[in-house]
Amino acid sequence: MENRVRAVLLYILSLGLLSTLFALSKLLMEQFNLFMVIFFRNIMALLCIAPLLIWQAPARPWRSKRIRAHLRRGFWGFVNMALIYMAIKHLPLALALTFRQLEAFSWMLFGHYWYGERAKPHQWLALMLGGVGVLVLLQPALAINTIGLVASLAAALTGGLIRAWSRDLSKTERSTTIITMNFAQWSILSAMILPWVWQDPVWGDWIPLMGAGLLLIAAQWTMTEAVGSAPASFLAPWRYSELVFAALWGYAIWHEQPSPVTTLGAFIIVVACWPAGQWPKSPTKRAMNHKFTAPLGTKSVSKKAIGSKTVG
Repeated sequence: MENRVRAVLLYILSLGLLSTLFALSKLLMEQFNLFMVIFFRNIMALLCIAPLLIWQAPARPWRSKRIRAHLRRGFWGFVNMALIYMAIKHLPLALALTFRQLEAFSWMLFGHYWYGERAKPHQWLALMLGGVGVLVLLQPALAINTIGLVASLAAALTGGLIRAWSRDLSKTERSTTIITMNFAQWSILSAMILPWVWQDPVWGDWIPLMGAGLLLIAAQWTMTEAVGSAPASFLAPWRYSELVFAALWGYAIWHEQPSPVTTLGAFIIVVACWPAGQWPKSPTKRAMNHKFTAPLGTKSVSKKAIGSKTVG
């Protein structure tokens, strides 16, 4: 019981850190181009995990036989990240992160049609209920910003796709390899855009720009510790605490107050995402029981412990 309480506290902490990262990024995007913010977030995270890569150098964690799969996942991960940041920039923080919860539905669909992961009837019902929640949120979101709405829905679609690819990669690849490939590709891709969007930061800007990467690493570490200590089904209901943190940051910084319609739509999506986000059954039990080395030097966990949340 003590381990589960610790897991819940770590999980909530990780979601709080992630919401803080998004709030900080929204603030930074008021001054800098979103690709500048993405670059500093990723390059700082890559520098933070460099000591781990050096320590694990004999095992060569950066080597892989599935380079194409990593490149595909990395490219679309970068697209997904840009869409999320675009949504956060143009929509209230809590509303943008509410749409992000829809990743659970697209993940379920891609897993069902591509990998044969059987979804239960109540999960299909949840999918339809989630669609109702989106319809409720369409009107207030369109009234705020059309670009933000389109970016949010596209991010939810690509996010589910990335989850499915990440699950497939994790059956054969070490998580250290996946994370290294991701941060390296995202840093390179965002660096390629920098010459067209670069703005000179003043001394006071460097701390928040670098702090974004530190927040990401802290969120990743606490998330990994949490899912390694308790089943995903036990942690899943707590993932919506991210919306609470987002609402608090939105109110404290931008005085964002959701309307009754927005609150209703968010509530419908949250209720629908609970069953939809449960880990679907795989046709191969062997893959589900596969062990791997958790990122950032934490203990190994089973595939059954992963899936409650993806740090993005």
